[in-house]
Amino acid sequence: MLRTPLKPNSVWDLDIIVSFGDPFWPDPDDSDRGNSRIDPLRNGSGMWLTATSHHRSQAWDPSPEGLHLPLPRPGER
Repeated sequence: MLRTPLKPNSVWDLDIIVSFGDPFWPDPDDSDRGNSRIDPLRNGSGMWLTATSHHRSQAWDPSPEGLHLPLPRPGER
């Protein structure tokens, strides 16, 4: 849970990945530092759910160009 508001131009990324066979983290060496990994969960079908979490500045490390987040549907809160 994010307990404090983010500062302007600040982003908290949460990457969630579903994989088969073995748990997967993008950039495994980097995600292992700073306790940014969320432990893997496995279901009965052999699929793994992993996640990484990290804070970054939009000024120093902007989001990729062309990234469009979905907008809420009409009437959705």
